[in-house]
Amino acid sequence: MDVGWKARDGRRMEGERWTLDGRRERDVRMEGERWTLDGRREMDVGWEARDGRAVHGAWPAFLAWHRMGNLKKFGGPLPRSYLEHSLSLTKRILRRARELGMTPVLPGFSGHVPDEFVTLFKNETFSRLPHWSGFPREFTALSFVEPSSALYVRLGARFVEIQREIFGTDHFYAVDQFNENDPPSGSDDYLAQCGRAQFQALKQRFWAPDRVKAYLGGVPDDRMLVLDLISEATPAYTSTEFYHGKPFIWNVLHNFGGQIGLRGNLKTVMERPWAAKGLPGSTMAGIGLTMEAINQNPVMYELALDHIWSSGPRDMTDWLRTWVAARYGSSMATEEVHAAWQVLLRTCYDVLDKAQGNGFWGVTKSVIEKRPSLIQEQVVMSGFQETKLKYDACELITAWSSLIAAARDAETRLQPLAALALAGSAFLLDLLDVSRQVLSNLAMALFLEMTQRIASSAGQSGDKPGMNTTGGMLRSLRLEFLNICDDLDTMLGTEPHFMLGPWVEGAKRLADANMGAQERALYEFNARNLVTRWGPNGQISDYSSRLWSGLISDYYKPRWQLVLDFMVDHYTGSRLKGTYEQAVGAFESAWQRQTKEFPTEGSSDGLAKVLHVHGKYAARARETCAHIR
Repeated sequence: MDVGWKARDGRRMEGERWTLDGRRERDVRMEGERWTLDGRREMDVGWEARDGRAVHGAWPAFLAWHRMGNLKKFGGPLPRSYLEHSLSLTKRILRRARELGMTPVLPGFSGHVPDEFVTLFKNETFSRLPHWSGFPREFTALSFVEPSSALYVRLGARFVEIQREIFGTDHFYAVDQFNENDPPSGSDDYLAQCGRAQFQALKQRFWAPDRVKAYLGGVPDDRMLVLDLISEATPAYTSTEFYHGKPFIWNVLHNFGGQIGLRGNLKTVMERPWAAKGLPGSTMAGIGLTMEAINQNPVMYELALDHIWSSGPRDMTDWLRTWVAARYGSSMATEEVHAAWQVLLRTCYDVLDKAQGNGFWGVTKSVIEKRPSLIQEQVVMSGFQETKLKYDACELITAWSSLIAAARDAETRLQPLAALALAGSAFLLDLLDVSRQVLSNLAMALFLEMTQRIASSAGQSGDKPGMNTTGGMLRSLRLEFLNICDDLDTMLGTEPHFMLGPWVEGAKRLADANMGAQERALYEFNARNLVTRWGPNGQISDYSSRLWSGLISDYYKPRWQLVLDFMVDHYTGSRLKGTYEQAVGAFESAWQRQTKEFPTEGSSDGLAKVLHVHGKYAARARETCAHIR
């Protein structure tokens, strides 16, 4: 079969022949693997067609969605240095995991192939997956090898064979043929065929019980391990009759996109795994984590994994006291601190799931991170990645004040070692986190007041500047909202955990020293785009937003300032023509390609900054908290 490809180093592949059965001529790009003509196995991504178009692949920040069949390409091709680094790192991770007695799970082939395969294999059967999350066709709707085609098993078997040569195998493979995509057919026969083909080769509404049974029935019970993906919120093991005999892992997902709002359901995570294990007919085989991002709400993940060393659920209050003492050390695990955590347990860490009457879909997103709008429902919202709170915001301030009191007490007790004991400590990290959440909640209260005043004054003429009317109040609220952004940015800039700089600079460090500015710019764009626009044109804008220092001052605050300036001008008689959406979009687009450097080290005066913020905002937070219950 003739192939007209060009390798990225300029070598022509035109006229070469290749097969999938091990003969010399093989060279096919699938799912990130390149098989070279001389028989070597390499990692590579981003082949180009003869006209120079990048035909399949994605930039590093978006590779996961490429591998899951959501994105055909976005950017790319990947630099060879990135691939070599990833290959080396993967080998090191696998080696260390096996040394520790862990069982690594490697990817399997899931049927997603470059569009060019449809032309190359004219006698095989392909379908096209649906468009994903509003991306245009050039970026999504991947070609899918039908499981009925012999090519599916051949590609899958070859993929595993070559992967085994590079990485070895522990005989577990992760495959998701239809991640956030519905299969081309819903017939039981087709889904059973998908399962059988998948085994041989190695949207929730769609998966009706009979379809789940048909899909799983194609694989022997003892040769599949199912991940129940969101067990703490929307478990599927009971509705699927424990996956019709397949063993499953009970998982905590908890976080979508990496937001850092304080939120969780600790009581559910304490009790539900053991309840699932004890149900008649249960096939639960273990517990795991499936979060999209970590480094937030650590108590959720530590509780989940603590079950591994336990024989049943523990008293939540007792467990939390033990955890606090272990996390902070005996000098900081005072009664004030324990009291603060009991408040956190019954507020932001008592958000239950829909079945228990209090919906839980990821952690809370701050209104500061949301794309600005003067329409309240577009910013303060329930559901997926919601900004609405499901707890008493006033109680959170009580926990905040208790932690502040504990910090002041430590300054007195531990002098002259207080600064050394608290700097960079887990206690200070959590104190910053709670402070961030309280200020975020206050920002929501101010936004609600602004939009309520706008709604109540609809149809009125513009107010004169300086008057204590709608216009004057909006100007005051605008200034207060933007000041909160400034103080948040300064406070969080004391701790690298809450800073944009380490994120961007860490990405840029991946660049090969010989490649220069072009490769660094590629990685910087990926780092910036993922936490802001998420796509070429903001297809899922702010999905992976983070309330970080640097991102607040350089991205979130300027966006809000554009909209709030429009609001103030509108209500002081200026009456701007048009709307603010175009200006916000232009700002967002330009920011993606900027190269401003951000600090990577904190200012080391975190406690002083927290105490300043508490003194400035505690009374105002208490004054407004009842409005956001």
